[in-house]
Amino acid sequence: MRNLVALIVFGLLLSFSFSAYAQPPDQSPQPAQDVTVINPTTNPVPITVENDDDNPVSTNSVDNPAKQPFSEEVSVTIETGVVGGCGSVITVPEGKRLVIEYYSVLLGFSADRQLGLLGIRLNNSLVHYFPIPVAYMPDGPGTSDRVYTSGFNTRIYADPGDEVEACINRYGPNMDAADGGTTTLSGYFVDID
Repeated sequence: MRNLVALIVFGLLLSFSFSAYAQPPDQSPQPAQDVTVINPTTNPVPITVENDDDNPVSTNSVDNPAKQPFSEEVSVTIETGVVGGCGSVITVPEGKRLVIEYYSVLLGFSADRQLGLLGIRLNNSLVHYFPIPVAYMPDGPGTSDRVYTSGFNTRIYADPGDEVEACINRYGPNMDAADGGTTTLSGYFVDID
């Protein structure tokens, strides 16, 4: 019996000594990991997000009804004897802000003249300039014109009452004929207070 008690005490001491070296499991928070859940539209994934006023949830709506589409094509002509010209695109209506996101041009010039400046003008003063596209010289009978075509992603804001114009400028040895083409601006309106 005495040997049995000694064996039990020895076993308990041995187990306590090993447990002293054992480490508890890591209880620290694990780093966040991305999770991808794919469900059919008939069984959408329920999502609940809780944030406070100091840490709001950021969102971006793809089909925001507050964004009202805008697109306008305008002819721009540089008259004989004149270096530049503008075409009126729009006067921004009251209660709206126009966000221009894309600007494209298709212009034709006589071979002895070249495109000098390309821009969008607001209120007859503030001009946003764009790079000059490379001229294309079409082949064929009777063609000696330079053709410029390009498109530009941009972000220009025009407020209520702002007059928006598309402007071009040219240079060359003479200005004895008209040049020009079309420009297209697109983006959207948003309502403002």
